[in-house]
Amino acid sequence: MNLVKDVGFKKAASAVSEELARVVRKKGSAVLAVSGGKSPLPFFRELDALSVAWERVVVELVDERVVSEGEAGSNTTFVKANLPRARFLSILNLGRVEAFANEVFLQPDVVVLGMGLDGHTASIFPCCDELEFALTTKQKMVLTRPKTAPFERISMSMSAILQSESVFLLIDEVKAGLLETCVEKRLPVSYVLERAKVFVS
Repeated sequence: MNLVKDVGFKKAASAVSEELARVVRKKGSAVLAVSGGKSPLPFFRELDALSVAWERVVVELVDERVVSEGEAGSNTTFVKANLPRARFLSILNLGRVEAFANEVFLQPDVVVLGMGLDGHTASIFPCCDELEFALTTKQKMVLTRPKTAPFERISMSMSAILQSESVFLLIDEVKAGLLETCVEKRLPVSYVLERAKVFVS
């Protein structure tokens, strides 16, 4: 497993920017899927400072809590505030959560993931009853109900994550120390490690 030491996720932001530029050169446009929560904030700040062709990049969420935009916990609100130049595609409709997310979903070219101390990534939690479905379905977006975290979630399935051209995992030193255990226990994040470029801040 190749871990890149990356204070403030500057290297990660540069790598994602370069990958988006490569995809835009190849296809004319790119789709970037990002995780919410507070952990990616330094990464978002670094990425926003770079010369990304945002007019050619659509940004969508890897996962979202089932809450209204503007409410505490809304990844949509957080990402819009911290990537203000991005063209944002909302995946959440509170009346038709799973169906709507699958209708509007665009397969990302680049995915940026985080990880929880329990080994979850996206909103695929080891404790949720939907775990096996989220790990094995060909459906792009799945509804999950974690038992150890608030809110229902809408999340990219593992197959959708792994169909992306490039996968980045951003973690801190504590979480990096847990990766071997995650692999041994086959926790959700272990499924992306063969594909992911892992940056540790």
